[in-house]
Amino acid sequence: MEISRSRALRGPNLWSRNTAIESIVHCTPEEQNFTLIPRFEDKVRARFPAIGGLQGQGMDNTLSIAHVLEAAALSMQAQAGCPVTFSRTHETVEPGTFQVIVEYTEEAVGKRAVELAQQLINAALNDTDFDVKAAINELRELLSAWRDAKLSARREVVNWIIRALFAARSACRGSVFSDPDVVAFVLQNFRKEFANADFIVDNQDIIIHCHSIHSACIIRLSSRLWRRLQRHRQQNLHQRAMWFDILQ
Repeated sequence: MEISRSRALRGPNLWSRNTAIESIVHCTPEEQNFTLIPRFEDKVRARFPAIGGLQGQGMDNTLSIAHVLEAAALSMQAQAGCPVTFSRTHETVEPGTFQVIVEYTEEAVGKRAVELAQQLINAALNDTDFDVKAAINELRELLSAWRDAKLSARREVVNWIIRALFAARSACRGSVFSDPDVVAFVLQNFRKEFANADFIVDNQDIIIHCHSIHSACIIRLSSRLWRRLQRHRQQNLHQRAMWFDILQ
């Protein structure tokens, strides 16, 4: 078995609405039906008992080694703590060539899971050892590192937004940004909109790049947020006028 190419599908794609790793797998004639390889499935399950069921797609339901790669990569991610459920293996028009699609939540973890699944298959074919516990622990550590890195990046950008807004408040005395209540309102809305965001660009308009599990999109907040700010400021001014009349 040889993997000639792997790429990340970062959003809705031909196969599903989930992000996924797509690998092009080439199998020998014997590997196109792994039931012809003596005790191959038993050797794979002995090394990775949690691999789950192996299912083929199509009329004949023939199982190739590419199907084993699919199941192993998905199961390893699940064992590491990734909420993944989708995978598929599709035979191409070229004999012995398959497309293997495996869902991921973190790209680096998904790619590494495919590599470890390939190592598992090679270990079963060559009757060598494969430390599945070490492989799962490696994926868990990689998953934790990526989550921590994203959280740190988000915190840094939120802090940058706070500094930028207070700098705008200082530079715009007498404008809407000089109102402390409005500044607090902006911060509150930024934190809400920024819950699933990765990047922010401030170029006259406020643009938030949101990357969710299903898609990547750009949310332009400038005009909408400005209208909300104006309404908020008018409400504050109206309330202050009422209190002023009462105190008088």
